[in-house]
Amino acid sequence: MVLNGDLRYQTFAKIVKTSGLSKQLDSAKNLTIFAPLDESFAALGSRSIERLTSNREAAAAVVRRHAVSESASINDLLNRRKPLKDLAGDPVEATFDASNKNGPLRVGGAPVTSTEVPTKNGYLLVTSEIIPPSK
Repeated sequence: MVLNGDLRYQTFAKIVKTSGLSKQLDSAKNLTIFAPLDESFAALGSRSIERLTSNREAAAAVVRRHAVSESASINDLLNRRKPLKDLAGDPVEATFDASNKNGPLRVGGAPVTSTEVPTKNGYLLVTSEIIPPSK
């Protein structure tokens, strides 16, 4: 999986491993993963990180929220008119606001960095925040 080896989002890589969804993500036909930077998880505190890296159900919920079953590049998201659906089936809005200094492109409220990594089945896009759970 493309997550392994990049030091910027190792916490998310551990959460994916804990979730038991690695094979599903690797074998998906079309997939976009929104990988939060390690700093995003650090803001949650060590107890939350420990829970997410040791509790399969909690980890799976986070992974499903940060992945969609379609291949969406940054350019695709900029031109998108309707919400994406995460792997749990919940909507994830992609919005663009050129005046927002914290990240003009946001997915589920999380700013997308300029990092776009093509994968064998889609894209990995790096976010500087965690996408909050759906309501």
